Amino acid sequence: MAAMRLAVFETEQDFDYWKLWFAIQGVTEDIWIGAQFSKSRSAWWWDVGFPVTLTFIDSVSLNTAGVKDGACMAIYQNEYLKELSCSQTRGFLCQESYNINVATQALPDTEDTTEATTAVQYEYTSQDMTSIDTTEVPSREGITQGSTEPSRLAIPGEEDLCRCGCTGNATNTPRTQKERQRYLDKREKEIERKLYLDKEILSTNVRRKTSAEDSRQSAQSVGYVGVIMLALTFGSIFVMDVPSLWYNLKGRSSFVKARALKKQPKSRVSHGSREDFCATVGAITLHVSSGQVSHGSRKIPGP
Repeated sequence: MAAMRLAVFETEQDFDYWKLWFAIQGVTEDIWIGAQFSKSRSAWWWDVGFPVTLTFIDSVSLNTAGVKDGACMAIYQNEYLKELSCSQTRGFLCQESYNINVATQALPDTEDTTEATTAVQYEYTSQDMTSIDTTEVPSREGITQGSTEPSRLAIPGEEDLCRCGCTGNATNTPRTQKERQRYLDKREKEIERKLYLDKEILSTNVRRKTSAEDSRQSAQSVGYVGVIMLALTFGSIFVMDVPSLWYNLKGRSSFVKARALKKQPKSRVSHGSREDFCATVGAITLHVSSGQVSHGSRKIPGP
């Protein structure tokens, strides 16, 4: 399963260090670690060859007699050490014994004893193993064989041989503090890159001028009341200022007309009127002609 993770720890200090690191990263999957139960020693051992003396929280793992065959150990949800059987369904393969193919080549008979040349091949069910710890088989003197046909020997293992081969991505534990720091720095940059957010696409920036929709009737009523109050307030102010606006406009018009009249050219006689009349008094007849002018004009007497 690609979601599973496999890590091999050399010491308990490495285990504590990486357990804290996994917890900080928020990893929730099972972390399968490179440790297995040894029946011959009745104890848990790291795959690198050191005993595991950690305190198990899981009750099953505390009882070594109840440990399943081919069991491996996992960190469960960053909190517990849990003993689980390796199985193909979970992405890990195990076998309790291994087979050795021994191919021999016959040598001519001599008076002295001869040493057989052997080729040992280990077969494992896991195809994802990148390195396998093998035990050198000592050569035997005085062995002769007349046949060149390869023989197959099934040799039971001294203890359960359980290799948790992760079929997905494997996490290899760095061996030095500098390598750990480089690995953590790299992971920190990757996490920062994944967590980086462009502020231009955030809702706080996109919708800063947009009101949130509220379908509640009470919210709509409050909105309507607010709109009406604002409309009445500004409408009242406008109505009160209408008379002042009218007087201001009227005064402005009168002022403009007065200025226009002042700019016209002046005349001493304009629009005068003339009236002639005749009167008879006794034997005398009078003809009177009168005229009247405005704007500084003088009266012109009649003849």
